[in-house]
Amino acid sequence: MSGRLGGSVFSARKGVSYLKRHSFTQRQPNTSEQQNSRGFLNNLSGLWYSLPATKKELWESYASMRPGSLSGFNAHNGLNLPLLKYLGVSSYISSPPPEPGTPAFPQDFTITNIADTGLTASWTRPESANVFLILQYWLMPGRQDAVTQRWQFGFSCASDVLHKDFNLLLPPTVSVKFRVRTLDNSGRLSPWLHRVSASTSGPANYGWGVYGVDFYNNL
Repeated sequence: MSGRLGGSVFSARKGVSYLKRHSFTQRQPNTSEQQNSRGFLNNLSGLWYSLPATKKELWESYASMRPGSLSGFNAHNGLNLPLLKYLGVSSYISSPPPEPGTPAFPQDFTITNIADTGLTASWTRPESANVFLILQYWLMPGRQDAVTQRWQFGFSCASDVLHKDFNLLLPPTVSVKFRVRTLDNSGRLSPWLHRVSASTSGPANYGWGVYGVDFYNNL
């Protein structure tokens, strides 16, 4: 059985029936990041339909190894989206990895100041040219407000460099939250690792003082 009744949507896939609540509220704001993501997904959809049947069968087989009712189409788009977003169109993969997995998580990740307007991100592992580190930051003037998070892209680089200088101009006494994750060349992502830092000195010298603790989550 499939269809819609009031605010409920009925569907079935692979012999499993689903009932979902349907919201009529638009939840995709027209931010530049959302527009870029929708553009990538449109391109990936076109690439999917141009794949030969043998490639699509590989993606369907990969999707069957994932939990839930993931389709080959969604597996193809889901793995390729972060590759295109962070590494560029040349990173596109037409075939899935042999099996699902998670790349090595950043270990010993630290933020240290290098100048009045810069910092160095460093880590000890992973150490591979096929695994990439992605950093985002969130500027939080005044107190931290989880309701108005605004993550911004910082950088991406191969993890084997083990450190990356990053210029960031800050006003005094601003709080900054960083998060970092890894992405392998098959599009598989690790969870985010979070660290909070803050500028601790006056306008003449924006020093960094790490006062947060690392924690793992799947945001």
